[in-house]
Amino acid sequence: MATATLLPESVRLTPVGQNRPVPSKKVVVIREGYVPTISASVPTKKLSTRSKRVRLGVIHTPELRIKRAIPVEVRRKDDQVLAIAHDFQEFGCGETMGDALDDLAKGLAELFFRLDEEKDRLGSDLRSLRAKLSDYVERRGKE
Repeated sequence: MATATLLPESVRLTPVGQNRPVPSKKVVVIREGYVPTISASVPTKKLSTRSKRVRLGVIHTPELRIKRAIPVEVRRKDDQVLAIAHDFQEFGCGETMGDALDDLAKGLAELFFRLDEEKDRLGSDLRSLRAKLSDYVERRGKE
């Protein structure tokens, strides 16, 4: 039979933060041929089905820039992630949150360009949508 002596700690903190003495010597006996098994459960992070609020601050279109971060709701629907900009009635989807946000940014860029091209022919509701979008997005070089 083999024995092993572990060096003691002089003081150990208890969960409530109080000091308590530890015995001066601990002895662990390990039988030959016996391999101790340590098992632990590691929590895995599941993707939440609850919606999450984020702000979109990047648009991957060289002609445009974000003036103010756009509020976005991100939620999971089955195996897809949806990124929804309620203020502009636009959404993007993808396998990951990044894909969904990229898709939303492309949609917002298309909306901006389309509303800008047709600005003289827009009805009142689309004019107000264009004005609201212009509070968040603008053409580069316009300071």
